[in-house]
Amino acid sequence: MEAGQETAAPHTSAPTQSVPDHGSNQYQTSDTLETSLSYLDLAPAPVVEQILNDWFEFVHPVAPILHRDTFLREFHDPNNAPSSELSALVISICSATVATLRQRAAAYEELVTVEKCFALVQKHGYLQNSFSVSFRRAQIQYNCAVSIGQMRGMDCPEAQLLLSAATAAAGRMLHYDAEHMPFRDRELLKRLYLLCFAGQCSSGLLARPYMIPSGVTNLEVVMPQVLNDAELDMVTPGQETWHGNVTSYIPGLRALTHIFALWYRSQQGDCSDLQHLQKYVDLALTSLDDLPPQLRWRGGLSRPQRSNFGTDVQMVNLYITQIHIRSFLMDQMHAVAKRQNQTAIVDQIVVSRQALIDDMLAICYQSPEAILEANGHSLIGKLRDIGMSLLEDETNPVQAFANLDRLLAKLDRLDVRRVGPIDSTSPLSFLTSPRSIP
Repeated sequence: MEAGQETAAPHTSAPTQSVPDHGSNQYQTSDTLETSLSYLDLAPAPVVEQILNDWFEFVHPVAPILHRDTFLREFHDPNNAPSSELSALVISICSATVATLRQRAAAYEELVTVEKCFALVQKHGYLQNSFSVSFRRAQIQYNCAVSIGQMRGMDCPEAQLLLSAATAAAGRMLHYDAEHMPFRDRELLKRLYLLCFAGQCSSGLLARPYMIPSGVTNLEVVMPQVLNDAELDMVTPGQETWHGNVTSYIPGLRALTHIFALWYRSQQGDCSDLQHLQKYVDLALTSLDDLPPQLRWRGGLSRPQRSNFGTDVQMVNLYITQIHIRSFLMDQMHAVAKRQNQTAIVDQIVVSRQALIDDMLAICYQSPEAILEANGHSLIGKLRDIGMSLLEDETNPVQAFANLDRLLAKLDRLDVRRVGPIDSTSPLSFLTSPRSIP
């Protein structure tokens, strides 16, 4: 069984509860919810399997919350069809995958969409408030929060509520249940908890509502161990060479958590105090100094030993997040310095902002677009937010507009779903030319 799986009680026995239906703006009671869900309700099996493969190939490095071998063994179990809850998890993974890999997922346009995934999972009751707390349900909530937020926008109430529900559930299980959980389940739960924390901080950085669980006051207690999948649990013979079985993506997740924790601590102090803000700007500047070689920014140089596509995705995520946090703190400093007529500090911040923009553009233009795409739509929000300072640059407007043009050109490529005809390389080509999907 996958981590934290529970046998769900039939929904027909649950108390009557109103559940919003986004499409019709009507409400239905849990008495009318269907209890039998199959991932085949979403798409043919080869399509679902291809999307799952895309998840583990491209998304897993930034969201290592599944043990691939255990999950796929349960999914392909010849003696048992996937349960309704497992199907809900599969559909939520498909949703998160097509939301993240926008250009790669263009082949699934009209067949597998975030809205279709969301509607299926919601219809069967896996997103409604419930006293049933499980790791699998928290995974479903997290995946749907990330995907629906990317498609409907950062102000989407469903995304905010689902992320808060996943955060609360993960925190509750860590506090009350972790010591009784199997080792693998406990480690995966810690990873989910840190991703929820990162998601909440990202909302705060973009001036949206966010909640921070109490567990972040002692991060080392909730930090997962640095393990790859083969070290986390048994792996089926013949599967050892999959990148997640030989590479641990936990160092990147831990580093990301520390960066966000630094931002969170900065906001708990006096943000009208220039010295306080400068302290955290300096801390943010040095926050990535101790990264392992495979996670360090190296411009256009080749990958060092022990690095791969996944560590490159994490590297971009780490450095863009660090730049975003530094930009956020500098904006706070700029506002305070202007109110206090601290002209020298204002001028210094303008110069520092220009350096941040240069760093951001270097990363965007020296990283392959596949690496940028695998970071998901949250990357686009960060780039936009950092780039906003270009609109306020009055010291060198010519350079500011040139940089803005470069940023907009990159955003145009990253933020557009390209739809083209199905060809022999398309994941959907089996519909016209039957063949197995690798």
